[in-house]
Amino acid sequence: MGLLYPKVFGGGVDAVEDKVLQAQLATLSFVNAEHVGLADSCVEGEHWEGALRALLRMGGFRVPADKIDCVVDAVEHLGCLVDKCDGKFVRLVALAVLKAQPPQIHSQLEFVARFVHPNQLWAPRSGGAFTLLRAALQYVAHLDPIGLSQWSREREP
Repeated sequence: MGLLYPKVFGGGVDAVEDKVLQAQLATLSFVNAEHVGLADSCVEGEHWEGALRALLRMGGFRVPADKIDCVVDAVEHLGCLVDKCDGKFVRLVALAVLKAQPPQIHSQLEFVARFVHPNQLWAPRSGGAFTLLRAALQYVAHLDPIGLSQWSREREP
């Protein structure tokens, strides 16, 4: 897979989607825990930092299984902060993506979807983490930066 990687990763439509998503991530860099309905205690400590590191580490791998292991690691760290069954969990994952701003995150997830063994995507541990991260990216993609910034100004004393 390592030899094919430059030919199958991040080209075409994926490159365009990456640019759009990176622009959205940059625009939303001001978002904090309160904006997405989370306590500040959720975004501090060893597990929070571990999740951010795992998201960033994903870009260093060329093998899909290694990338999905990083996704699982990030989700497990975040699962120590908020219950994975809680409705807030996807927002926590989204906030981790916003804070880490992993490069080419769309291309990385598409690469995993195309080339990881299907059994891994159907497995509860890895497939569930992968699905949560994709849901979090959709959440981020549809956040309204203008509405959030107005909401912040209204809440200031």
